[in-house]
Amino acid sequence: MKYLFLLFITGLCYSQSSNFDALRENLDYEYLSSNGDKEYYYKFEKYNLVGDETCLWFKTITKPKPFKNKKGKLIKPKSTYTVSYMVIFCDAKTYNLEDFITYNNLGEVIESGNNSIYHQRIFPNTIAEKISDILCN
Repeated sequence: MKYLFLLFITGLCYSQSSNFDALRENLDYEYLSSNGDKEYYYKFEKYNLVGDETCLWFKTITKPKPFKNKKGKLIKPKSTYTVSYMVIFCDAKTYNLEDFITYNNLGEVIESGNNSIYHQRIFPNTIAEKISDILCN
């Protein structure tokens, strides 16, 4: 019994130490798309049944490609991810991109703020259009 308990605690500690991998699992997020070194996910926050406003969380995971430095050594940059609050206006075909937080590979906040992007048109063949297609249809 002690062995099972120690095994459980060891596994728990190991899972806690896997830092960024646990944060990247996106259990509550739906996969949206990927583009080069970025992956996009979304999670619904709420629907406004009275108007055309839909709120969601938008996650971008950036996985920079390895490169060689001046000495020829291979450098593998760490991944980061950003979570932003987004509002889609289906009837107007516009969106707001509001608050955001960017985390490093350890899950530590490296930047946060407000994007201050309001009533931006949704352009064809963009990530915003993909989200709009899912939410508004």
